[in-house]
This record gives sequence, C-alpha cells and structure tokens, in this order.
Amino acid sequence: MLSQLQKVAFIAELSKVGRFFYAPFRYVYALSFWKLIYPIVKKEVYKTVPVFFGNQMVIGLPAATDIFLTGGKSHESEIRLAKWMILQMQPGQHYLDIGAHYGYFSLLAAHLVGKEGSVQAYEPSTTTHQILQKNIALNATNWVQMHQQAVSDEAGTLTFYEFPNLYSEYNSIDAQQFEGSQWFTQYSPQKVTVTATTLDVICNGAFVPNIIKIDVEGAEDKVIAGGTTALSRYSPMVVMEFLSGSRTNNAHELALNKMTELGYKTYIIDKEGVMQLKENVMAYMADHKIESDNIVFKK
Repeated sequence: MLSQLQKVAFIAELSKVGRFFYAPFRYVYALSFWKLIYPIVKKEVYKTVPVFFGNQMVIGLPAATDIFLTGGKSHESEIRLAKWMILQMQPGQHYLDIGAHYGYFSLLAAHLVGKEGSVQAYEPSTTTHQILQKNIALNATNWVQMHQQAVSDEAGTLTFYEFPNLYSEYNSIDAQQFEGSQWFTQYSPQKVTVTATTLDVICNGAFVPNIIKIDVEGAEDKVIAGGTTALSRYSPMVVMEFLSGSRTNNAHELALNKMTELGYKTYIIDKEGVMQLKENVMAYMADHKIESDNIVFKK
C-alpha cells in the first residue's frame, strides 16, 4: 500500500502540465467541470473511482477532484496521515472517524483493521452522509457503522451549516469563521438542525477505539470537552486536523489545552509516516509556516 500511496504523492506533486500529460482526458474533464460548469450550475456530479488501497469510492466533483485525479487525498498532510495509518494500525483494532465526509479515511481504516476490527464513522451532513453510505455498501465493509450525527460537548440537537459541494469539507457548526473568505457569498451555507452525541457516549465500553480521527472545522474543543471521561479511561490515540495561529484556531487551542491537561503529548507526522514528538506544536507550525496539519495526541 505504501508504494501505491507514493504514486498518489507523485501525481500530486506534478505541475499542471505534468498532470495533464499523466491523464489528459481525466484532467480536462475535472478542471473543465470545476472551473466552467460548476460555477454556473452549482450542482455536483458523482463518479465512482478507484483509490490507492484497492477500494472503489463514490465521490462528488468538484469537492473530491484530488481523489478523482490521483486515487487519494492529495494534500501533503493527508498523504502523511495515510502513511501513518498504514504503519500504525493493525488487524482487530477499532477506529473512530469524527467528520468522516465521503469516508476516505474510514474505508482506509476498515481495510487496515479488517473484519476482526471495527470502524465507527460520524458525518452529520445529509448529502455527504448519503455518499458515505454508498461507499460503505459499495465495498461491503459491514464492520463499518455509520451515524448521521455531529459529535459535540453534549447530546441533543445543534445548528449545523452545510456548504455546497465545492466547500462541503468546510461543513461546520460555525460558519462565521469563513465569512471573510472571497467565496463565502457565492457559496453560502444552508442552516440545518442535526442531532448530536458525545465522545463519552460513543466510547461506552462496548466500543473502545484505539485511534480517533477528528476533523470538524472549528468544533474540536467541543468534541474533546464531551469526551474527557473516555479519554481519561481508555487513552486512545487522537489525530486531529490542527490550524496554525495565523488562522481562526481558537477551538484548536482550547482542544490542545484540554488534551494536555489529560496527559497527552503532541506529535507531528513526518514524511515517512512516523510520529515525532513536538512539545510546542503551535510554535513548530509557525516556524515552518504550516497553516494546517494533522497532529497526533498520545499519552
């Protein structure tokens, strides 16, 4: 799998000309739809494509253009995260995906833990959750359980903002953080009400994850606040998308502080997929001009 993932990284690093010559018809189709058609119709198109670890995925374009072109999520931090998962995860383990989107990392985890293990995937967006369901059914991974719920600091209901496809990975309980972006007015979100649960409720003894992935666009502090008992009792590793201080990262800072109180250390993932301890992850990101990264928390 690592060699196949390296192919994803190779394509991702190609120039626009290089990507064109690598897969000309696919490249022209994806870019034409993204730049010419989607801004007019504002309606996604769905494709079924292979991903690097051997599964098939239903994706919506233009949101998942990187998967369409490379066979994987191609941001450098996501490639390192996939490497880390391949090296870290073992058959029979249990994985919790909070903010699963179309299920790319849930499917990868399911492939790694096998039928002996289990995956729980949480995705509150109705449209996105429907694609997640299709992907789990398409790959017959019945050891993955899906939940159309948000994960927060208390169970109940909450207001959630769903963006059109191109920005669907920004779906969040806090749309205000994006209001200064140039695209926000053109692609404003729909306000909906979703049900919410907590990490403490999920990790109830019957399901105890070895690894938790959190990608919730500004609700990280709430996820952690609703899981202090589970994190104290079971000590799972947590990998969280983390924003630098140059961006709106108050929720990330609060989550970091709470995780530190619970006895967790912070680790970056290097280019080989190996964890490296960083005592001050915010200073590290500032020094290296990293705006966002996947940070591992481990006791």
